[in-house]
Amino acid sequence: MVLAKEVPSVVAKKTAVSDFLFQAALLAGLGRQARLVAQQAANGRFCPHADRSCIDAGSTLLLAMAAPGERELRLVQRLADGTDGEQRWLHTQFGKEGRRRQVTAVYLHNPATAWQAAHTLSQTYATEAAFRRAHAVLGPRGRIFKCQQPLPETSEVSKTSEVSVTWQLDRQTTPAESLTTYGLPQAWTAVSAALTPLFGQSISPRSRPWSISVALPEPDRVRVGTTAWARQPEEPGKHQRLAQTIEQLGGNGRFAEALYKLALTTQPTSLTTRIGRAVEVELWRGEVAGIEMYCCVGS
Repeated sequence: MVLAKEVPSVVAKKTAVSDFLFQAALLAGLGRQARLVAQQAANGRFCPHADRSCIDAGSTLLLAMAAPGERELRLVQRLADGTDGEQRWLHTQFGKEGRRRQVTAVYLHNPATAWQAAHTLSQTYATEAAFRRAHAVLGPRGRIFKCQQPLPETSEVSKTSEVSVTWQLDRQTTPAESLTTYGLPQAWTAVSAALTPLFGQSISPRSRPWSISVALPEPDRVRVGTTAWARQPEEPGKHQRLAQTIEQLGGNGRFAEALYKLALTTQPTSLTTRIGRAVEVELWRGEVAGIEMYCCVGS
């Protein structure tokens, strides 16, 4: 019996990804754990899928940079699709406090399946009232796009705010109007103020697409997301503004910029290259509580 061997090109790609993740883990201050973290993460990746969203642009590995907080290695990895055809992504944060993991299901095509998944999630975490309240406002203004929950592992610390449902807003509505109807009339002003340093200019609520996530156990905690960031070309000002924004909101700007520039080395140098894809502003009762940016990593 002859054992199948990995194709050399596949081995080379896995090695390249592992090396990149090792460097990223070192930047994140993981020290002796860096090599093991990199190897485990590289082995967990799946092959590219035919479908893509404006967030991942076809990449199976994303990096996230967030504020406030200390350095962390935040990875978002594509898993095998779910039984209902939904995309599945594993979010992992490696930091001084250990590891946290969440699974996100992304629904691109089937609204009925997405609603059922969100409803089931809300029942699982005894948050059905919060889900129905949010859907009464956001459902007519968009569609359920994704559901997120922590992995049920007792050895890992999870946060109840990681149980969330996200609605992608329709073109006919704006996040300002949606947030006001949800009961957060000053929220858009806060979101706009947080995004202006990142974009280098004020951003219009009509510069679509937009999404709104609600943490079901804490419905006053919402995230407003956009992929308009992906339209900005990859030039030094983009990652410099990222660093400044992270720093202003209580994060490590130098680390975020170094990580972003490292991710740039995995992509071909081209005028069309856009690794900075999406950004989410987290609000607590209408005031900015944090920010998270996502960039895609080449294979």
